[in-house]
Amino acid sequence: MYSPSRRKAFTLVELLVVIAIIGILIGMLLPAVQQVREAARRTTCMNNARQIALAVLNYESAYQQFPSGWDGWNASSAFPKQYLPFKWRGSTPYRGNYWGWGTFILPFMEQNNLYDNCNLYTHYGEDMLLPNGDQLTGSVIPSFQCPSDNPKIDGKNTCYTSNSLDLPNGISNYVANIGFSMWNSRRMDPNHRKKWGPFGMNTRVDFGTMADGSSNTIMIGERCSDPETGPAPKNALMVGAIWAGSHRWQNNPDLSTPMAGRWSNMGRAGGLNFIVNGNYRARSLASSGHTTGATVAMCDGSAQFLSDNVANSTLNWLAAYQDGNTVNEY
Repeated sequence: MYSPSRRKAFTLVELLVVIAIIGILIGMLLPAVQQVREAARRTTCMNNARQIALAVLNYESAYQQFPSGWDGWNASSAFPKQYLPFKWRGSTPYRGNYWGWGTFILPFMEQNNLYDNCNLYTHYGEDMLLPNGDQLTGSVIPSFQCPSDNPKIDGKNTCYTSNSLDLPNGISNYVANIGFSMWNSRRMDPNHRKKWGPFGMNTRVDFGTMADGSSNTIMIGERCSDPETGPAPKNALMVGAIWAGSHRWQNNPDLSTPMAGRWSNMGRAGGLNFIVNGNYRARSLASSGHTTGATVAMCDGSAQFLSDNVANSTLNWLAAYQDGNTVNEY
């Protein structure tokens, strides 16, 4: 009696249908996996910002003032020399430590040895080679790096060096808030005080002078390592930031070149190009590798995620610490 043999394989049509179904499932799952990964990276970024903010607050508790944005000296400076727990080595024009706030808070981030080594040098930019040949300021500090940032070789930034012979510096994806006024206005015209942020050259800010309140003032903003875009970018070659400070060599007063200047550790708001994830990323207070916004830490130690849709005026109010404007929702 005849019985048909049992089929042991898929037909071509069935195989194609299975492949199509698997492709659809992968297409549905990949975005979800990417969203989960980005959410994890964003959480890490916010934790970094909180850790840095806590270190700044511990500094304030120890010295009764926030660290200055950078420690410098200029013959035309309108600010007095600020006391810092760092050696001051002279006041001739264009000479000073030029270390930044990221260096000053190292002891409060369990980086005491690195801080002590930095304190041996006259100013940032000298020959700081360690016995293993690495540059002192090339030290990579994980808490200063956002995992969503564009990848850098060994976590280092080559943009803030004096010449091609210099070794790269350790990157930072977090910059201190300088406010939303131009530097010349900030330094020369006291009437622009309402536009200032809590950090600048030799600044001395404490909670008593923070008229808008610590919860309404940005302390630290996130900055990505993307170049500036838009019409006629001023610093097209400069990307990201570094933790060590404002790189400026002795007798070099030029603050506009990519190899020097306050933007190595400072960020500003103000103007349509300085909105969250705006065109001027290399000088911005809030730009990131995240898809919908950027992380900031407030002066009370809390971390917030600012949306790309935050109004320019809102960001300005949050950047200024004594303009009289408080923001309830953003």
